[in-house]
Amino acid sequence: MTTEKKNFYKTYKEIYHNRYVYSENEKNDAQYLIKKNLKECNVKKKDIKNLKVLNVGTGRESFAFIDLKVKKCELVDLSKKTRINARKFKKKNQNFHFQIGDFCKKNLKIKKFNFLYLNGVFHHFHNPKNALVNILKNSEKKSK
Repeated sequence: MTTEKKNFYKTYKEIYHNRYVYSENEKNDAQYLIKKNLKECNVKKKDIKNLKVLNVGTGRESFAFIDLKVKKCELVDLSKKTRINARKFKKKNQNFHFQIGDFCKKNLKIKKFNFLYLNGVFHHFHNPKNALVNILKNSEKKSK
């Protein structure tokens, strides 16, 4: 493991602990925030079912998007903690995909999406340029 990744885990291990546990409180908080953000992005309730979401982070937002019945959702996160709940969601939801990896990796393999959701994540990227390239290469036209 690189020093960079070790520092990431050490720094954020305790700060984001609750975000990795998809408790009822975390679920409600994530859904509230996502609904607010969808409204701000002019996404109508009837259009939620057509969203192909790419989410980077702890996974709680991905799980909330799945609960909101999006078409599909892909999650990318560095932390192995994400794997625990992500596996559970994958078993129950064919439209959910995840990978544990570095979103700043060159030529990251991700599915095409039309809605990108980065809640408090972008400022943590160690290589924003590569992250932006991954976003641009995989976003559909007129993505939000």
